[in-house]
Amino acid sequence: MEKGPESSVDHSAGGGTRQPPSDAKANADTGIIAGEQHIEHQVTEKDVDDTSIFYTLNASKFGPLTPELERKVTRKNFWFLLCQTWWIAFCIHLDKSTLSQASTMGIFKDVKMTKKQYNDLFVVFYTGYLVALWPGAWLSQRVGQKHFITGSLFLWAFLLAMHPLVKTGEQMMGLRFLLGMTESQIVPSTTVVHQAFFPPLKSPWVQLLWWASGSLANVLLTMVAYKLIVSDSSGALVGGLSSWKWLHIVCVIITFAVFVPLLVWLPNSPVDAKWLTTEEKVHTISIIRREKAGISNSTFKWSQVREAFTDVKSWLFISKLAAPWDNKIALVVGTQISTFKPSYLLGLSWAGTTVTGYTKKLYVMASCIVAASVANMISPEFWEDKYKPRYRLPWAFMTAFWFISPGMCLLIRWYLVRENTKRRQLVEQDRSDHKDEVLNTGSQIFAIEDEDLDQTDRENLKFVYPL
Repeated sequence: MEKGPESSVDHSAGGGTRQPPSDAKANADTGIIAGEQHIEHQVTEKDVDDTSIFYTLNASKFGPLTPELERKVTRKNFWFLLCQTWWIAFCIHLDKSTLSQASTMGIFKDVKMTKKQYNDLFVVFYTGYLVALWPGAWLSQRVGQKHFITGSLFLWAFLLAMHPLVKTGEQMMGLRFLLGMTESQIVPSTTVVHQAFFPPLKSPWVQLLWWASGSLANVLLTMVAYKLIVSDSSGALVGGLSSWKWLHIVCVIITFAVFVPLLVWLPNSPVDAKWLTTEEKVHTISIIRREKAGISNSTFKWSQVREAFTDVKSWLFISKLAAPWDNKIALVVGTQISTFKPSYLLGLSWAGTTVTGYTKKLYVMASCIVAASVANMISPEFWEDKYKPRYRLPWAFMTAFWFISPGMCLLIRWYLVRENTKRRQLVEQDRSDHKDEVLNTGSQIFAIEDEDLDQTDRENLKFVYPL
C-alpha cells in the first residue's frame, strides 16, 4: 500500500511513530487523513495495551531477543518478582492460620462466642469473598494491581489489629466478613502480575511455586503460637494480653512490614519494574507479545465482561474450580481452609492464560474464585454429626471428585485443542486486506500491531490457547 512521504510509518520492531502533519485533519467516520493516499483506522489509548507506547518508543533501540537473553531476563524476573509476591502469599497463609490457632489460645475466654458462631466465622469470611470479588476486579483494573494489592494489605493489617478488641461473636463475624472482602481479589491480582512477566506456559508453575513457598508461614506461625502459649502459661506476656491477641499483633506487624516495601517496589507491569533496565523491560514485553497474551489495560470494557460469561471455556474452568476435592485434607480435619491447593492454583492460572482481553481475564478469574468460594462454604456441611461414624455421603462426594476434576481437565484440553485447530484454519483462509491501525496521541502517531490491541481471545484468532 503506497504512502506519501509525509505519511510514512516505520514498522521496525513491530511498530513506529511519526509526527502528525500540521494540516492533516482526521475524518472520525472513515479514518482518512487528508493529504494521504491510504486509509488508516485510528484507535485510542483505551484500545491498546498499557505497555504499547513504551515498547514502540524503545524497541528499535536494542537488538533482537536471543534465547540467552530470554533465559537471563526470565531468571531475573523470577527472583526479583517472586521475592516480593512471596510475602503476599506469606501474609495470606498467616491470616488463614490465625483463627484456627486462636481456638486453642484462649479466644473463647475473652470473646463471648459459641462454638457454632466460631464455625460460622469461616462461612462469613467466604461470604465477604463473594461480595467483593467482582467489584474488586473492576477496582483493581482502574487503580492498577500494585495499588490494589498494597491497599488491601494495609486494610488487612488494620482489620487484624481490630481482632484483639473484639468482645462478642457478632463483632468477630463483622471483622471476618470485612477481612474476606479485603482478601478476595489478592490471589487473582497477584496472578495477573505474574502473567505480565511470564508467558502462558511458565506462569502457572510460577504461581504454584509462589503459593508453595508461602506455606512456610504455617510452620513459623505454629512455632510463634507455641512460644506464646508457653509464655502465657507462665504469665510472661507483656500487658496481660492473652496469647491469641499477641498472635494477631505479631501478624499485624508482619503484614505492615510487608506493605511498606511493596508500596515502593511492586510493579503493575514490566514498564515500572525497578529491577529491570530499559532493554530488559523491552525484552520482557517482547516475550509476552510473542504469545499475543497481553499485559495490562486500565480501561474497563463491558463487552469483555459479557464475553467472559458467554464463553464456553469460562464455564468449563468455573466448573472445574468449583470441585472441592482439592480441599479434602482440610475437610477431614473439620475446617474448610486447606494450606496448599495445587489443583486450585494451577486451574486458576490456566484459566487466566487461556484468556486475553484484560477485563475479560480479570472477570473470568474472579468468577472461578466465586465458584471455589461457594464450594468452600458448602463442603463443610457434608461433615456433620448426622453422617457419623463412617461419613459415607461426604466420602462418596470426595471420591467422585477425585475422578471428576481430572476429567474436567481432559475435557478442557480437548476443547482448547479443537479451538486451536479451528482458529488455525480460519487464519489460513483469511485473505482479506487489513487496515493499518494507528494510535494518535496528539503529539505523535504510532503504528499499531495486533499485539498492541487489548483484544479478547475470541477477537484475536492469532492467539493460540496454551495446553
